[in-house]
This record gives sequence, structure tokens and C-alpha cells, in this order.
Amino acid sequence: MSDEEDLLIDRDEYLANGVHIGTKAQHKDMEKYIFHVKKNQLAVLNLDVENV
Repeated sequence: MSDEEDLLIDRDEYLANGVHIGTKAQHKDMEKYIFHVKKNQLAVLNLDVENV
């Protein structure tokens, strides 16, 4: 990403409020959007890819 990001919501605001955006529906084509899969099978989305 560029030095000056144009995000819908600032990443620090997400983190300060404990927000994780994810889904339990997963597909092979979604791999580039997934940051991490938790033990409960929740796939946390990568904000660098999804929030632009």
C-alpha cells in the first residue's frame, strides 16, 4: 500500500475498539483475503486487502 492510505476506517480505530472482521464461510479463492483462521474456524480478513 502507499504511504498515504485511503481506508474506509482507520486501522488504528479498528484495533482500538477490538474489531475483527471475519467470516466462517471460506473458499479457496478467498485465501488472499484471509489474515488468520482462529480455532473456532473464524477466518479473520486482512485489512490491507479488504479495506480499500
